[in-house]
Amino acid sequence: MNYILRLTQQREKEDEVNKLEENYKSGSSLDNKNEPDIIRIITEGKKTLMRLQSRLVLGEVKFAEQFVACDGVEEIKLSEVLQIRCVLNEKHNMGVDINTLGSDSRVLTAVEALVLLSHLARLSERYYGAIRAADIMGDVYLLLHFPVAIVKAKTCNFIGNICRHSAYFYRSLVKSHCEDVNDRGDFKVKNEAHRLDILAGLFECCRDEDPDVRKFACFAVGNAAFHSEFLYPRLKDVIPLLKELLLDNNENEKTRGNAAGALGNLVRKSGELCNDLVNWEIPELLMNIAENDESLQPKRMALFSLGNLCVYKICRDALGDIREGDTQGSFTNRLHTLSQKTADVACQKYIARILSKLSQPEKE
Repeated sequence: MNYILRLTQQREKEDEVNKLEENYKSGSSLDNKNEPDIIRIITEGKKTLMRLQSRLVLGEVKFAEQFVACDGVEEIKLSEVLQIRCVLNEKHNMGVDINTLGSDSRVLTAVEALVLLSHLARLSERYYGAIRAADIMGDVYLLLHFPVAIVKAKTCNFIGNICRHSAYFYRSLVKSHCEDVNDRGDFKVKNEAHRLDILAGLFECCRDEDPDVRKFACFAVGNAAFHSEFLYPRLKDVIPLLKELLLDNNENEKTRGNAAGALGNLVRKSGELCNDLVNWEIPELLMNIAENDESLQPKRMALFSLGNLCVYKICRDALGDIREGDTQGSFTNRLHTLSQKTADVACQKYIARILSKLSQPEKE
């Protein structure tokens, strides 16, 4: 069914909600409804509409195309569904436990909007222009600091997807959003000494207490390093955070895989961060994971990242140092031994990739 026709089914309710919201904001007649009821009707109406839009867009590509063509992304901005900081103030003023934030209709609507936007970004780079034109990155920055795990996780996933196809949004990740905090400052970031940009927020999310937030933050960081070296000077600060996640055997397998892949992406476009990676003993760590880790995903990504690192002389030298005092022999021999021990086709493929690169001249 046509996207517009499906939305028409919601038209009567949507018009009622919009009229009620306009009257509420202007102080006009409210038909004897009390304030909590008004807020509930408005927020529930927005949630219903956003859920419908999200399901349609996620269901078929044609609905995604129609949604963007009908300025749906801009409407997300204009409807202010991503601006949920006011919920914090309300809960605080009412003395309500902050742990109930996740069940608030406005928060759930924001999550639906993030899922929709993330899907558009994942589908194709051709939707990037509409996302940028909607000017939502200030809201995205603040959502990274919102104290609800699912909001932060979906925000990190969205950032990863707007960096999935190209470096189109890289500059947006390091744009300062201090004006957003000052003008709409319903809450403060945890550490105002940090840079007030999205990349700094991602770094905080890499050490978040929630496993899904950490997983998607590592995914976003990896994509932020994939297409160009533009962000490398800032991304060097995330190396110890990624190392810490890799060393934690209790961490989610997917998160550790994302962390290993992100470290390899830090040399994908240049050797600018090779010294930093060697100083943090990343080549040794990746080789150790490839040989000894019990989880397949980190092993695969460690081997793939080693294939990126071994192009550069300083990293080859570091990998050569691993063999000192090691009865298993040289780095090359260890790779052959590992290839014989593993039955995983992907691991064997990545080992062959490393050996092929070792046979080529090294880069300084």
